Amino acid sequence: MRDISKALRLYVSPVFFRENVTVYAGVVYLLLCAGMDYTYWGRNFWHDGRYTMPGLLATFWWLSLQAWFTALSTHYWRQVRSPATFMLPRIQAAEYGAAHIVLPLLFVVLALPILSLGAPLLNVMALESINVVIWSGSDRVGPRNMRTRMRVPRLVLNLGAFIVLLAPSMQSRLLSAPWYVAAAILLVTIPMALQEYRFRSYVMANETPVKARRARKNRTPSRWVMSIVQMIMWQPSWLRRVPFPNSFSTGAPLGLGVQIILMAAAFGLLMMLAACLSEMKPPSWDMLKHAMRSASVQTVILNALGLVGWMRSRQDWPFLLSLGPFGSRTDFSYAVFRAHGLRTMQAAVILGVFFGAMMWRVGQAHAGLALAEGLACAAMLVGASYLPSIAFLFRKSDRPGLIVLLSFGGIMMLVQFYLDWLIEARHTTWWMWVPPIGALAFAAVMARIAPPALGQKDWPIEPPVG
Repeated sequence: MRDISKALRLYVSPVFFRENVTVYAGVVYLLLCAGMDYTYWGRNFWHDGRYTMPGLLATFWWLSLQAWFTALSTHYWRQVRSPATFMLPRIQAAEYGAAHIVLPLLFVVLALPILSLGAPLLNVMALESINVVIWSGSDRVGPRNMRTRMRVPRLVLNLGAFIVLLAPSMQSRLLSAPWYVAAAILLVTIPMALQEYRFRSYVMANETPVKARRARKNRTPSRWVMSIVQMIMWQPSWLRRVPFPNSFSTGAPLGLGVQIILMAAAFGLLMMLAACLSEMKPPSWDMLKHAMRSASVQTVILNALGLVGWMRSRQDWPFLLSLGPFGSRTDFSYAVFRAHGLRTMQAAVILGVFFGAMMWRVGQAHAGLALAEGLACAAMLVGASYLPSIAFLFRKSDRPGLIVLLSFGGIMMLVQFYLDWLIEARHTTWWMWVPPIGALAFAAVMARIAPPALGQKDWPIEPPVG
């Protein structure tokens, strides 16, 4: 018990917060849920025997579950995977025992925003347990070279469950399910989560057998496959080759377009299948339209997250500055932000046109209004992509945790809130176009003042841990 108490102290120490950036996102999501609870306080969400949770509250609550359970798993696996674990097996047992205590406490705290609005306790716990199973495994958190190999069935099941349950309608259906359904979910998911937390010996992901590496090297794709890949990954000549990782193929317009179509189709089919199973009805055009509305928003959000990843991956910048024709640090910073602006505008226009086309095809708006909504979506994406650069303006704010928080805050909160607002709005008003204009103005200001502030920081500019 003494070992477990020492392991528990780490959860309220700086060790828990160090390199555990999802904690900050979880705090923000819980604060948003608390604010919405205050807004909806006293309202009855039971109608005809069914609990219907507000859409934005359901989304932010589900994201808060993901953030907090990911933070718990990140800390747990970081402690268990340390070299001391192999020399002192008591550390493994202590961390495993501490997880048994922290997990129920986290269940209770995270259930409060929904329980305060009249949701049934057992059903809320069942929803939380599903999220625990998704993010408890050692193959989902931590450095990639220390993760265990993820099994394909588990990857598909976890991704499908997270995306489907991100939809407020699916959460409402589970919250309205009979008590024995919730109890059955708990009996299945809790043992699965505890089994996932059990420590197993791992092999570094890059330590593949020699024969497999040689076979992979000798296996060359055919000429037509290479031609298709080159066509998909083509970048226009005016887009400068960016000096930082090009996440999600946002620099290749054809690649981004193919990715958007495939993701939207997959999300739409998953959501429609879930709706058919929950309502026990055959698929219909109205069901498909409702699923594609939600799928289009999630597709835009997930693709937009790749626009801000470069601000967290700066370990190679000192070498690029020394070897490239950039000049001073300020000149290099301007070049980086210029490349970011070109890439972001290209990706934002593609995502905005996709969103507008989807709103037109599902009958949400006529062609002219749908095009305007698509351009407004693009403007919001451009503004949100510059939000993490606020961390460069102050002396002690350039930290990975704050950059991640601003990245997720701009994309997952501001952009998603605005897109949901466009979808749910009954009438078009002039002040609906104020946020996109403000987002473009904010991006223009940050593009001018952030590069000099970034250039004045010490090199290497990768901030220290903590």
